[in-house]
Amino acid sequence: MPLNPQPPLTCKPLFRTLGVWMLSGALASILPAPLAADDIKNAAEIVNTLSAEAPPTTPAGQPVPRSRGIKPQRPVSAPPPPRHIDLTIHFATGSDAIDPRSRPQVQQIAEAARQLNLGPSQLQIIGHTDSRGPDDENLTLSERRAQAVKRTLVADYGLPADSLLAEGKGETELLVNPELGPADLAQNRRVELRLVPSAAAVH
Repeated sequence: MPLNPQPPLTCKPLFRTLGVWMLSGALASILPAPLAADDIKNAAEIVNTLSAEAPPTTPAGQPVPRSRGIKPQRPVSAPPPPRHIDLTIHFATGSDAIDPRSRPQVQQIAEAARQLNLGPSQLQIIGHTDSRGPDDENLTLSERRAQAVKRTLVADYGLPADSLLAEGKGETELLVNPELGPADLAQNRRVELRLVPSAAAVH
């Protein structure tokens, strides 16, 4: 009785599996990783931070005026600092194109803006860069990025343009200085939100 012929050995399945692994690794190195949940600040956190009343501050070292026989006057309180929050919004390198990973964060800004009372106030969007590159280029880039966030909030989420302000600070307000590594650079690259009195409310 003839024996059944055995199929020839082949390495195709192994090569196919290795090819899938290699392709997955290549795509992982090219495609941006999603933002961690901790990197995205939700609308409630933004609203709570910007709505919190900051206590008035007294300039340090200011003497208390005294006169003989007259009750000492209380030191004059300085106005509270602007309420602000720093957000991580990624952009393409050297560009004002918002990275798709940061779309959820922009959406949270839009939801927060709707909850805030922006009648007497405006939402100021401030772009910041790290210290790499020329100062003037960083300033221009930070302005373009702030404007890109404002445009997105107006075009995609329907926020009134006159309720938003956009400004760039470049590398003039570094959170970490000196920058000793990638983490420090990333912390300095940020978008700051401030709740400020609107020009209409002031005038």
